[in-house]
Order: sequence, then C-alpha cells, then structure tokens
Amino acid sequence: MIRDFKMTDELHIGYYASLITSAFAMAQFISGIPWGSLSDRIGRKPVILIGLASTSIGVLLFGLSKSFLWALSTKIFSGLFNGNISVLKSMIAELTQNHSAEKRTRAFSLLQVTFGLGSIVGAALGGYLSEPVRKYPALFGHLGYITDFLIDYPYFLPCFLATCISSVCWLLVFFLSKETLYLKKKMDPEQQPLLPALVNPDPPTGIKDILTPQVIAMSLIYAIVAFQMLYFDELLPTWSATPKEAGGLGFQSGEIGTILSFAGSVMLFVQVFVLHRLTALFGLLHLFQLSLVSSALVFFAQGLCRLLYRIPDFHHEETKMWVWFGLVCCLTIKSLSQTIAVTTAVILLNNSVARSNTLGFINGFSQCCNAAMRTLSPAVAGFIWSSAIACYWIPLEIRAYISWGVLGCIGCMTFLYGTQLNPLHFNKPHNNHMNN
Repeated sequence: MIRDFKMTDELHIGYYASLITSAFAMAQFISGIPWGSLSDRIGRKPVILIGLASTSIGVLLFGLSKSFLWALSTKIFSGLFNGNISVLKSMIAELTQNHSAEKRTRAFSLLQVTFGLGSIVGAALGGYLSEPVRKYPALFGHLGYITDFLIDYPYFLPCFLATCISSVCWLLVFFLSKETLYLKKKMDPEQQPLLPALVNPDPPTGIKDILTPQVIAMSLIYAIVAFQMLYFDELLPTWSATPKEAGGLGFQSGEIGTILSFAGSVMLFVQVFVLHRLTALFGLLHLFQLSLVSSALVFFAQGLCRLLYRIPDFHHEETKMWVWFGLVCCLTIKSLSQTIAVTTAVILLNNSVARSNTLGFINGFSQCCNAAMRTLSPAVAGFIWSSAIACYWIPLEIRAYISWGVLGCIGCMTFLYGTQLNPLHFNKPHNNHMNN
C-alpha cells in the first residue's frame, strides 16, 4: 500500500509502514486507561460494542486509503476508539474468578489463541485478496463499476471482508454476551452478603489505592515481556535475511517465512494443549518465573546459531543443516517461554487486583504500558542492530551478536525483577481477595 502511494523510494517504505503500525499502538496507549475506567462504570459489554463498531468503521475506511495521511488517520481512529483488549481481559477475569488457577489459565489461553488465529486469518486476507483485479482477472475483471472501484481501491476487498467479520462479532456480542461487571450483576437473595459494610468497602480515594505496588510491578514486567517479544520478532527476520558475510544468516524469504510459521504454530500448540497443564504442575508464579529465566537463556543462545555454520557436513562442506537445528531448538523454547510469560503475566496481574470496581482501569493501565513498549521496541531493535553492524572496528562475530546479547541482558534483568514478586499477592484464590 505504501508503495502505491508513490510518496517515497523503495528504501524508505518500511519506515512509513512502521509509522502506521506505531500510530495504532500509540493511540491505544492514549486510550487504554479511559476505556478501561469507563468499563468499570458502565459495564464491559457497552465498551466492547463501541470497540467493535469503531473497528468495523476504521478497517473499512482504511480500505479506502488513497494517501498516507488517510491511512495514518484511520489507524489512529481505530486505536483511539478500540479498548477491547483490556476490557476482554477484565471480562475473563470476572467470568473465572471462582475457578482454579488451571481453569483460569485455560480461559486466558483461549483469548491468546483467538488473537493468534486472527493474525493468521488477517494476514491471509490481506495477502490473497488485495489487488483482486490484478491477481484474479477472470473473477473480478469483468464486473463493470465494481471492477473500476477495485482498481481504484485495490486494498478495499480484504478490509471489507474484515469489516463484515467484525460486524458479525458485534451482533453476536449484542445478542449473546452477558454483562460480567460485578457491580451490574443482580445477586440472588441467598447470595446477598450478611455484612455488606465489610464486603463493600468505600471506593478507592486516589490513584495510589488503585495502582498498588504489586499492580505496578506486574504491569511493568508485562510491558517488558512485550518489549522482548517484539524486539525478537523485529530482529529475527532482519538478522536472518542479512548476508552471512555481513553478520546474518543469509536466509531467503521463503526460509524466513518457514521459521516464522513454525514459531507461530508452537505458540498456538502451547496455548491450547500445554499451558494449563504446566500451571497445575508448577503454579502460576513459579511457572512465570521459569518462563522469564528460560527466555533470557534462549535470547543469548539465539545469536550463537550463526556459529553453527562452522560445523561441516559429511563431505566437509558448509551446510545450513546445523543452523536449522539450532534455530528450531531456540524457537521452540522461545515460543514456549514467551507464550507462558505473556499469558501468566495477564493472570497474575488480574490476581493482584484487590477491588473488582477497578479491574477495567488496571487492565487499561497495563495495556497502556504494553502499547508503549510495542511502539518503542521495533525502533530500538532496528537501531541497535544497525549501529552494531556499522561498527567495523569490532570483529564481525561480536558485532553480529551484540543485538542478541542486549536482549539477553534485558531478559536477565526482567527475571531478577520477577523473583522479587511476593507470592502472597498473586497466588491466593482470586475470589477470596477481590472485593467490590
């Protein structure tokens, strides 16, 4: 799309594309807390309906982009008026507040699975349905005004289909979804508290009563984990595509696509079949800490895969076989660790909330921290990689490893910070410590 705007040369297309992505994340950073706080007052369902409606409108308008400014504006609009991520986390926390840690983990895992599947489906829609007249002339080349419209707006069709999907979701939420906000539920007479003054204390008087030390700590760790994931995801394809003599792996685009697909498949498998079982085995907090230390170790190991080129094959020639072996091992552990870290961080954050009437605000706050890191991380990864590779006075193998070493150090610091979390604030049964 950026190329079609004819506003820049080929070398700067990635820069402008990243601006659009960053604008959406920055808009979510601005709007996360207001939407979460609003859901604490009017309920989760109305905010979700507003978010889905804005998504439908924003995606449709994005498909009508004829300029960079229009595309940027629609992304900002979508980010500002879509607070669904934090509100959905609040809904799941409320739906599972009386369940075991294993069942809560499974519920939050399914939320992450839907995000993963949505990314796969969305990427497929964009890839296969953009520029339909050029790609499928037999199907779209003789439709009169429709053909002319699709030529003028070559990216409208995938956006229109995405809008239809979002609209169907809006109808499903409107007719089938139930409000989960505890304040709006009508309790049965037998469930009314005998001591309402104790169960319903005065609402928090200030921001310090809401953003407790454990909430702030967990929100920061969650944001740093997000930073690590995007840093890795930004660095991996760049490092893989860079020629071997320049510090990379020298992989082709198809090979890189295979790597990324494998990592995505492992993440989905872990979410569906593994995570809830590991939670029952280790407990939430211990599992989270294990995921942090394993993430740090795999970040350090990832950059060493390049050295596996030195292991010859049976004919004493250079081969990618051992490099592939190293990548598969590292990506398997990375996908396992980071998937566990993200999901358990969300659950631990919700476990640390002492008052249910602040749950939306706190999830909005954590989402703001997450969005800030998602905005910052790709730029930091690119800057460190470019700066390190350009330091020709440093030996090549060290230059090629600096970016991974920095990520590993960040992972170690995150783990050390995570070891300071007090289990009393995160592992006790959710329904016993969350008050209205």
